Amino acid sequence: MMRVLARISFLVLACAAGIACAELLVRMPAARGAVAKAFGGGELIAIVNGAGIYQAPEPAEFDHDATTAVVAENLRRAARGETADEAEIERELALLRHQFPHESAFANALESSGLSLELLRERASEHLRARAWLEKRIAPQLEISEADARQFYDENPAQFDQPQRFRASHLLLAAHAQTPPEAVDAKRRMIDLLARRIAKEKNLAQLAMEISEDEATKPRGGDLGVFAEARMLPEFFAEVAKLRPGQTSPQFQTPLGFHIVQVTGSFPQRQLSFVEARPEITTGLMNEQRAAAVAALAEQLSTAEFIRAAR
Repeated sequence: MMRVLARISFLVLACAAGIACAELLVRMPAARGAVAKAFGGGELIAIVNGAGIYQAPEPAEFDHDATTAVVAENLRRAARGETADEAEIERELALLRHQFPHESAFANALESSGLSLELLRERASEHLRARAWLEKRIAPQLEISEADARQFYDENPAQFDQPQRFRASHLLLAAHAQTPPEAVDAKRRMIDLLARRIAKEKNLAQLAMEISEDEATKPRGGDLGVFAEARMLPEFFAEVAKLRPGQTSPQFQTPLGFHIVQVTGSFPQRQLSFVEARPEITTGLMNEQRAAAVAALAEQLSTAEFIRAAR
């Protein structure tokens, strides 16, 4: 874990995009695999400014990558003058802990690899300092003009075609493929009773808060927010598309279980205006600028002479 935090270049340089390294580990399956492989010994792969750099056994794409090690070591040295907020360090450590099923597994992994929590904390601090150092150098290069955004909008109309969307609330009784048949039958009978009650009392939101097994939407009375077809199971969206705002479906089944859904809003297909699309366009173009700036910095950091030249 420590070695991955210290040396994998895509984690180091992702800091420039404003993403904490531990958070990237959480999001990326490849990185999670690297974390699992990083506990263990390694070999000397480079000497930078007189300091040896060791690499743990990692996936093939990272083996013997001395350039990666040089980038990470130069970045670590360059960022020494930056500061890391204690709250952010704790957040990094918490995200790393989430890679393990429970706290004891995390502690055992640290112990078996000869690492201490304090050493891991220092590595997290190093990465936060690296992010601050990189951001200071990249931020001044990021600027998207109104003309740039307008040109992108005019040249890519298909990207701003918004499909038909709905807003709806639902009540779910979960019954997936592994649910025992007797439980499925019981839930089928229950959803029938609930459907009759909702038809009579018009209280889907209240019942969803009390009974629904969709834990994500239950606190909101089953509210799914606004969604398009791509976000939903085909079976679910097909039932929603039959309804007009204010209408409630009969009970129906999807691979998730038994549902009752009420449509609360309908929004036809349309083209987003430039004003609506501009924030997304600006973010996308700025990310391209950021990637180019990161690549340029990576090139500079990849030389063993970087620190000496910067002094």
